Amino acid sequence: MGILKDYPKLASVTEHLDTFLRRTHPEFFGKDAQRPFLELKPQKVIHDSIWGTFSFLWRELALLDTPLIQRLRDIHQIGLAYQVYPSARHSRLEHSLGVLVMASRIFDSLALKDRGHLRDSVKVVFGASQHPEGIFGDEEVTKRIEQLKEELRLAALLHDAGHSLHSHASERVFGKLTVLTEAAEELSDFGGKKKGAGEVLSFCFTLTPCLSEWLDRAGRRLLKEGHNPALAETVDMENVALMIIGRSKHPYLQFLGDIISSDIDADKLDYLLRDATFAGLPLRYDVDMYLYSAQVDRDIMEDGEGHLQKLYHSIGAKNVERQEPDDESKCPFYIADRLCLPKRAMHVLEQIVICKMMLFTYVYHHPKVRSAEGLLERLLEARVQRLRKQNKTEWEILEWFLRATDADLRLLAQDSGEDARLSRDAYRLVNRLLPREIFRLSASETSGAQKALLATFLKNIRDKDKGLSLIRRLEEQIGEELRKREPFRKMTWQEAGAEVGIWLDVPKAPKFEETQKVVSAGGTGDLVSAMFPVHAWQHAYTNYRSYARIYAYSEYLQMAKECARDAMKRIIGIEDEAFYRSAERSRS
Repeated sequence: MGILKDYPKLASVTEHLDTFLRRTHPEFFGKDAQRPFLELKPQKVIHDSIWGTFSFLWRELALLDTPLIQRLRDIHQIGLAYQVYPSARHSRLEHSLGVLVMASRIFDSLALKDRGHLRDSVKVVFGASQHPEGIFGDEEVTKRIEQLKEELRLAALLHDAGHSLHSHASERVFGKLTVLTEAAEELSDFGGKKKGAGEVLSFCFTLTPCLSEWLDRAGRRLLKEGHNPALAETVDMENVALMIIGRSKHPYLQFLGDIISSDIDADKLDYLLRDATFAGLPLRYDVDMYLYSAQVDRDIMEDGEGHLQKLYHSIGAKNVERQEPDDESKCPFYIADRLCLPKRAMHVLEQIVICKMMLFTYVYHHPKVRSAEGLLERLLEARVQRLRKQNKTEWEILEWFLRATDADLRLLAQDSGEDARLSRDAYRLVNRLLPREIFRLSASETSGAQKALLATFLKNIRDKDKGLSLIRRLEEQIGEELRKREPFRKMTWQEAGAEVGIWLDVPKAPKFEETQKVVSAGGTGDLVSAMFPVHAWQHAYTNYRSYARIYAYSEYLQMAKECARDAMKRIIGIEDEAFYRSAERSRS
């Protein structure tokens, strides 16, 4: 299957998604599909509350009209945050449109400032494959640049196509399905970057044959209406898919992947401002300075493990040369064009990082938001277990998530035929009967021996190898304490914990993996870390703003506190009652 010939798990997911779309939406994607029926417009204006009025092209409009994108209307951008911030009800569709707007504006800004550089890169990337002498005219170069821009815009529109109900909360559940964990490993290997289940689905949806057929059919409708044939010239959906995962078909086009997925990408520029605006938080960054300053800079992409070499071989990239280690790099590398900011725009990067950290503090990691999303995760995990007991395959379980939107939560709450606990938990979520925070754990809020013991525990539960098993041990101990009491004596520890709604929540700190690389040094060789201590800020966030919390339902509050305290004494090792009194949360 084209670029996936060496990646069987990704090819299998793409094939199943293609079958799913054809079977579920035959009017759009089936063998005898007739849509679109009516005349297509070459472009249409859409007004966005954040970015204002913007023009969308016919391919984008055609994709917008499909159920694949329309379902994003019914998926909240920041999950259940509206339980705390009532106006934060914006959707994944609004965000996807906003990312398209910002990606297009970034491209236009770069093309204007680096016109000659971009045209030279296009000649290298496309010239040899189109003309034996490796040269083509100005008109062909201009046409290729417009094609790249359109592919970039499509990538922006499709980048969140793989989301399910309440966004990332459900992804943390369906992402555990073996078919997706294996595909995510392949996609991480394919792109050389760590990728998750949502990105797997967006990437594979983009590569489905039925999506390309839909666009081809829409293009024929456009020509039938007598529009300029140049409008319907083909785009490379493989390059669109690569941009979604932060890559492109050539190192000289890597800046396109950076526009969609990097530490200063269009995705981040939209969600930071959109999430803050709809939550009612006064967070801003200087978008005009960003667009004025953003530039394409020649840089190296290290390839010590050979991921990029394998990628460029798989996609048949031309004129790509892998450099041997030298003074610049201790491992093989590629010369690439990267999206970056100059040092004079350092304050823009600072603003972006601060906005992200503030949103994590006030919205994404708000204790009630974490409570709601934790309850939803456990509800969905129970739903998955129920489907497994009904002998549903993993593909059938995945299809349930692909159909689901936020409205399905209310359906679960109203379904008397569902598992009683499932319906009860859904009812709680719909009516905001959320678990209460009963303990808050932070090493920065204690001292002495207790600080040392707690710091060790917190470090271990955040460790990618030890964390899950240690969290399970603590929850198991709490469940066993509950089983010593009525009415839980005949339950398993898992059933007792679910009945009381008790669990340990350990949120992950915001990540800034590539921030050190996105500021152009301007030839001085200065490191970003010397000017802007982002990793120190991240460390401080983890230690002073990120809390481990234990939750439980209000009706079991006192019993839950006693059982959690007894369990923590054994697992954490702290016996001082004063520590637990200070960590205990109560309404003030």
